[in-house]
Amino acid sequence: MAAAPPSEGALYPTLREFEQGGYVTSETEVVSGRERRVYTLTDKGREAFQVGLDAWMDATATLAATGRGAATRREQGGSCAC
Repeated sequence: MAAAPPSEGALYPTLREFEQGGYVTSETEVVSGRERRVYTLTDKGREAFQVGLDAWMDATATLAATGRGAATRREQGGSCAC
C-alpha cells in the first residue's frame, strides 16, 4: 500500500514552518519561464532529519523484534491495518 502524497495545502505551510525554524532555506528560481521555490536543508535540518530517522529505525527494530511489525504479520498470514 503506497502512501498518498501530501496536498499543497499541507506541504507549503509545513515548508514555511521549517524555514522559520531554520531547518530549510528557500530561494526563487525561474524554470521554463515559471517561478519556483527551491528548498534546501540546512545543517540544522539535516541533524533533525537524522534524529527522526534514528528514532524511526529504533521503533521499527523494536516492533520487528517483538513480532509486532507489519511485515511479520503478513508473513504469518495476518493483515496489516496500517
